[in-house]
Amino acid sequence: MKKKNNGKKERKTYHLVIFDEKTLNQKFSLKLSSLNLYTLFGLIFLVVAIIVVLLFAFTPLNSILPRYQDIKLRAEATRNRVLIDSLNNEIKIRDNYFKKIRTIVYGKDLSQLQDIDTSNQKYIISPTVHDSLLKTLSTDLEGTPPELATMQGDENSLSSLKFYKPVSGIVINKFNPAEGHYGVDLTAQKDEPVLSVLSGTVIMAGWNPNTGYVIMVQHPHNLISVYKHNSELLKREGDHVEAGEPIAIVGNTGENTTGPHLHFELWFNGVPINPADYISF
Repeated sequence: MKKKNNGKKERKTYHLVIFDEKTLNQKFSLKLSSLNLYTLFGLIFLVVAIIVVLLFAFTPLNSILPRYQDIKLRAEATRNRVLIDSLNNEIKIRDNYFKKIRTIVYGKDLSQLQDIDTSNQKYIISPTVHDSLLKTLSTDLEGTPPELATMQGDENSLSSLKFYKPVSGIVINKFNPAEGHYGVDLTAQKDEPVLSVLSGTVIMAGWNPNTGYVIMVQHPHNLISVYKHNSELLKREGDHVEAGEPIAIVGNTGENTTGPHLHFELWFNGVPINPADYISF
């Protein structure tokens, strides 16, 4: 590089020349002043700075910035705490409801169950293919949460409902909760259809070693009907049924049976009631 000096420092210029290594022929030459060099380096720095800013603004590289990462983590932690609180409340309600369902199926005492007050809150639990019981926990047939529907009436209001007979038979074993018999046993012919006593939604349809094939239907007014010892179930969990619609076939399944019959129960607000008080068998 050749330097030309015109006697003034501020007017220094530089001559950039490129030669061919073998022939020494001049290939390129450029005259530069100090101002030109400063301008060129300034432009290069500005372009590089703009590229870096754009990379951090529009690519995942911004996640490596300490302050950005700290803000992101705090926001994520806050959102997770809110979700955990909501899930804990929903799990408590679901677990309590499942305890009542198990009590109905196995005939255990309900005195140890603790109700969760949901009168001031609404919990929406979406049904899944693995757990259709959640459907009746969030809404009843009119879209009202079961706990709120409970407050809209008492046991006296059930007398105004029109119940269908689940089967055409007579009572051979009466309602006796003191001995753990929370329903009535009805005579029935083998393979006779079992009818739903009211419209509702099936919340359980499965097998129990003691009571065989069991189907349970959730009705309005927080009323549940239970049908045990069936030979076959015609409905699945989540199905809507109309009053008088066949939901099962009379059978003799399970260990606690001595012949074809239907064990029928009614539960109101989580407590067993005598079906004979509302249905003329």
